[in-house]
Amino acid sequence: MNEIKIDTEKLISKLTPNEKEEKHFYTIADDQIRYRRNLTKSSSLFNEEWISIDRNSRTMNHYYISKDKSSKVTKFPLDRTTFRDIKVTYETKEDKNDKKIILGYECFRVIVTETIIDAEYGTEVKIYDMYVTNQIDLPFHLLNTTLKQTIDSCPLQLSTFRKDKENSFSIMKAVEIRRSVMCNEIQIPQRFTIR
Repeated sequence: MNEIKIDTEKLISKLTPNEKEEKHFYTIADDQIRYRRNLTKSSSLFNEEWISIDRNSRTMNHYYISKDKSSKVTKFPLDRTTFRDIKVTYETKEDKNDKKIILGYECFRVIVTETIIDAEYGTEVKIYDMYVTNQIDLPFHLLNTTLKQTIDSCPLQLSTFRKDKENSFSIMKAVEIRRSVMCNEIQIPQRFTIR
């Protein structure tokens, strides 16, 4: 079992320093991935959270303790086309000659262009430019990025850009990979159990 710590830097001039940098942690297991994040501000909706991603259904399960101290869960399908009138297409370009070593893993470059046609909001084109490895079992499409399943490789460096928003550039970089993570780190604690 591995855990990947990823720093995200949003290169948008209007954000505060805390908003510009975020930390994300992914603990990888066979059927689920535990996702942790640092929240830049305290939430008005909940006190504490526990997030897991179901690999097979591509659903993010957000367990939380609400302000009234009760346990709640909200399930978010990563594929929004299941409940909205959205069409999505992908173009993928791999360059296995463009290589980079990141945290000891040999990575190669992949560019994924996602075109989303939304009946209500119009067309959105996202470019994902990344260096990926096949040595870590954390597929790109489970990082809460693309709407549909795309490449199964794990990005250790990812730049994202929306063509319609020039201030939308962000960079995610893996900064640490730990091995032999304890199993109890991916099991939902009792206090989040819905009664």
